Amino acid sequence: TGFYAFYYYWIFAPQHFFLVVCGIALARAPRHHALRSIAAAVVLAAGIVVLRAGLIHDVFAAAAFHAVLDVPLTIVLLAIVPAVGLWTPAALALAWCGTTSWGIYLGQMLVHSVLHMFGPEPEKAAITVRWAYFACLLVGAVGFVTIGNAVRAAVERNMLSATEP
Repeated sequence: TGFYAFYYYWIFAPQHFFLVVCGIALARAPRHHALRSIAAAVVLAAGIVVLRAGLIHDVFAAAAFHAVLDVPLTIVLLAIVPAVGLWTPAALALAWCGTTSWGIYLGQMLVHSVLHMFGPEPEKAAITVRWAYFACLLVGAVGFVTIGNAVRAAVERNMLSATEP
C-alpha cells in the first residue's frame, strides 16, 4: 500500500509493458513511411475516441482503449516535434526538457511524495486542486533543475579555480 503500491502499479507495472514495448518500437522505427503512419495514427486515435465515448461501457475495456490510445497519440506527437522545433522558443524548451529530463522527473517525484505525505490525494480532488497540484509539480521540476544547474556550475567554477595557478 501507499507509495510502494503507487510505484509498482503505476511507474512500471505489467499493465504498462505494452506501452514500453511500443515506445521502443517507435524509437527504432524508420521514418520513410511517416505520412502513412501519421494518417493511420490519426484515424486510429479518432476511432478509439469515438468507441470510448459512446460504445464502450465496460470499465476494463475502456481502460484498455485508453492505454492503446497512447500509441497513436505518440506517433502524431513525434511527427509534430520537427515542426515545433522550427520555432526557436519551442526548440529551446524541447532541448531543455531533453537535457534535464532526470531533473524534471526527480523534482516532480519529490513534490509528489511531499504532497502525498501532508495532503489529500490530488487525483481524487476537485479540478482546482488538481490544477494546483499540476502547478506544484511544474514549480518543483523547474526548481529542481535550476538548483541542479546552479550547483553544477558552482562545482565547475570551483574545479577551474582550484586548477589555476
